[in-house]
Amino acid sequence: MVEVVQKLSEKILAAIQTGNLQPVDSLISNNAVFVHMGVCLNKKGEFEAIEKGLIAVKKIDVAEEKTILSGATTIILRKLQLTAVVQGNEVTNPFVVAETYTKDNAGNWLLMSTTYTRIAIDYDDYHI
Repeated sequence: MVEVVQKLSEKILAAIQTGNLQPVDSLISNNAVFVHMGVCLNKKGEFEAIEKGLIAVKKIDVAEEKTILSGATTIILRKLQLTAVVQGNEVTNPFVVAETYTKDNAGNWLLMSTTYTRIAIDYDDYHI
């Protein structure tokens, strides 16, 4: 079961890197929320930000990953370095990214929330 959610997550991350979320639209809940360093977007806002290039992910270097399963909820935590172009500027930041997946009534896993929290302490010393 955990492997299914991890594969969904990988598909969504790959789509984010290509700048086209349409192929993974059905894997993301219509009620999903995306929190980026103080900005909260709904699904439509996230798709627009990525597809218009307001956020263009260039590289994701995952240092650690942890998956937590509890009933119909799975959380994937990743400690990573993210390189992106944001409003024309290339930036690299250390993040903990938390993705929350839930099962719908048909038994399908859907992404409900993604939160990017910038790591404010020494990256090498911090572990999830």
